[in-house]
Amino acid sequence: MDTLSRTQIDQYQKNGFLVIENLLDPKTVEILRQRFDFLFQGKFETGIVPDEVNWQLGVSDPSLTRQIRNGWKADTMIALTVLRADLGMAIAHLANWPGTRIFQDNLLWKPPAARSVGYHQDNAYISWLQP
Repeated sequence: MDTLSRTQIDQYQKNGFLVIENLLDPKTVEILRQRFDFLFQGKFETGIVPDEVNWQLGVSDPSLTRQIRNGWKADTMIALTVLRADLGMAIAHLANWPGTRIFQDNLLWKPPAARSVGYHQDNAYISWLQP
């Protein structure tokens, strides 16, 4: 990822989000799609089960959105993507932080016509945010 432009930084500060077209190259996207398939089939390349698996092929309702928390632990390609230094530096720059660390990743796969997922916040689950 190249350095963020002043326009991108301004857009983030104004809107609270930033859309970056083609952040991942098409080859990486295709590999990640395959890896998602493997993870949701219960195939964990590293031998480490993710912290949370909320859907598995042949077991779970196909009309539900699929979720895995901390898939980076189970698959090296997911880890190489999630832990990219350039992304961490860009996030730190946007937030005006000295650096970043990963707290968790959340792999979501919403198939066509799958039921909606209600808006919610996970702050209650993060103990270091509690007073």
